[in-house]
Amino acid sequence: METTFLLSIPPLVKVLAVFGLILILGRLKWPMGAILLIATPILGLWSQMETKAIFISIWNSFKSPYTLSLCFVIVFILVLSRAMREGGQLERIVYAFQNMVGRRHLSIASLPALIGLLPMPGGAIFSAPMIETASMKNGMNSEEKAAANYWFRHIWEYWWPLYPGVILTVALMEIELGKLILKQFPLTAIAIAAGFFLILRKSADDNSRIDLSSICKFVFEVIPVLLVILFFVIFRFLLSISQDISLLRISQNISFLAALVLSTTWVCLINRIPFKKMVALTFNKSNLSMFILGVGIMAFKGILQDSHALVGIKDDLSASAIPTTLVIVFLPFLSGLVTGITVGFVGSSFPLLLSLLPGAPADYIQYIVLAYGCGYTGVLLSPVHICLILTRDYFKANLVGIYKLILAPILSLLAGIILLFFLYGRF
Repeated sequence: METTFLLSIPPLVKVLAVFGLILILGRLKWPMGAILLIATPILGLWSQMETKAIFISIWNSFKSPYTLSLCFVIVFILVLSRAMREGGQLERIVYAFQNMVGRRHLSIASLPALIGLLPMPGGAIFSAPMIETASMKNGMNSEEKAAANYWFRHIWEYWWPLYPGVILTVALMEIELGKLILKQFPLTAIAIAAGFFLILRKSADDNSRIDLSSICKFVFEVIPVLLVILFFVIFRFLLSISQDISLLRISQNISFLAALVLSTTWVCLINRIPFKKMVALTFNKSNLSMFILGVGIMAFKGILQDSHALVGIKDDLSASAIPTTLVIVFLPFLSGLVTGITVGFVGSSFPLLLSLLPGAPADYIQYIVLAYGCGYTGVLLSPVHICLILTRDYFKANLVGIYKLILAPILSLLAGIILLFFLYGRF
């Protein structure tokens, strides 16, 4: 009787319950990779998948070229960041930038924002060591460092055209890229303001002298980052002339991996890091846990798809008498919360939303902004968002503590999204 009752629970409640388990185990500071590998079969069994089907799903996720390439990208992000730290380059970047702008607040916000211009998987782990260095004299605790790194890493994804989620939105909703950028750029301004006033407000700051001569030093020191960006731009150009979508997803990670190897080589040569030291950095035991983490994330997402949990949630919403506007708010938010990635909520929810919206794109631009903003809010809150997980693990921060710090900025962002929705509806 109890088993029948548990199996009859709606898919939405099942998914939220599993998220609750992830949060509880995360608060107990279990390794997040292990947590996800535990949560994955639980969700599969609860969704009435056969045991064999669950293991096949997990195995398919693991052996996927996309998963493997993604995991290696995550590992080599760590290798590059460790090499830059070993050679003293991260400290020089922070020092040059602080001299250039004159305030530590700007360094703590701008360094992850700089990395955020590049949509690399798990990019928050790249800027985390920079934040740690920049915040040494600010009295920030682990949760504050993690929240600042996580928040400012994600201020561009509402409109920056290098992000796949933006491009996919343009393609699905048949809207001009320039118009989407113009309409969603204010969300970046809101995110920046919210981050400064609500996350960095308590950290000490100074008013040191601005030294413009540090610009050249800063540019030279960030060449490894610029090389990765350059590689990505070249890839985007090649992407525009290709038609094989499945190959492109893998090629994107391979391109990132090649860029990271190239940048790491540059760092080793410039900083004269011994080969034996680089071997030790590459085969560091913590890299294995990061690899397992990447596998756990992709396995969990694979079960979400193979168990048809999202399909069940969508069907429940479609069959209900919920107003269209609420569906436009809730469906992308839930998809973002579940997948933890922008492409996930855009790809899974926007095709359905498109069938609910009236008229031409010019008539429903405000709904696109509303749906995208709410979906991205779900991504920021998702316990399976890879940047949140990596940031939490790097700073050894309390996950609930991070949520407490980013909650107020997210509520401010939601208020801005709603305001823009009504403004765009009137003009």
